[in-house]
Amino acid sequence: MQKAKNRINELFGDNAERPIDTDVVEVMLKTVDAIEARHMKGIIIDVGMGVKAKVAKMAKESIKVERSETSKKTYEE
Repeated sequence: MQKAKNRINELFGDNAERPIDTDVVEVMLKTVDAIEARHMKGIIIDVGMGVKAKVAKMAKESIKVERSETSKKTYEE
C-alpha cells in the first residue's frame, strides 16, 4: 500500500515532471486506502489537458498506479 502511495507522489505530486493539483493527488491517496479496505476496486480520473490517472487493484493483491497522457492534433481546412 505504501509503494502505491509513493508511486502516486512520484507520478503526480509536486516533484513530478508535470505535477497535478494537490487536491486530486489527495483523492488518489485516499483511493488507495479504500482499495485496501475493499470498498472499491479502482478509479480513473480525467485531470484535463489530456492527462488521466488510474489507480486499480490487480489480481495478485497489488495496486497499479498509471498516468496516461494523450496528445491529439486536428487540422481542418
